Amino acid sequence: MNWEKSKNLLYSVGLLVIFPNALFWVISYVFGINRATFNLDYFLAGVLFATGWKRIGSIFLVIFLLFDILSLIGLVFPFVRVQDVAYLLGLLPHAAPTWQFGAVGFFLLTAAIVYLLCTYGHKANPLASLVMLNFGLLAYGAHVYQPAE
Repeated sequence: MNWEKSKNLLYSVGLLVIFPNALFWVISYVFGINRATFNLDYFLAGVLFATGWKRIGSIFLVIFLLFDILSLIGLVFPFVRVQDVAYLLGLLPHAAPTWQFGAVGFFLLTAAIVYLLCTYGHKANPLASLVMLNFGLLAYGAHVYQPAE
């Protein structure tokens, strides 16, 4: 295997698996939230980037990130409506500095995820991306249909 193919495979794994999920792994660990290890939605957005559908991939990525962010916020701060999140964000200037730095860091890391996929997503190997998506779907199906003990 030559270096160029290895580098494209590393782009695929890093961009599709590690970068989009890493932020949410840390947040889940800090707050003790039981979240799936891998979110397959990001695999789909990554495949779109790898196959050259950058605009649609960007739209899907932002939508998937918003849903993931809202679901995690809903587990930490129970809210009924999306307007409640806007209310909580309005109180952020009056919050403790730790929460303010956390919110800014969270926003910057989310923006970095979008930037990395938009900038380097085309370097991912389309075949490897599709294989990883199919493997993820297979693993998810095996987990879901595993008999309960």
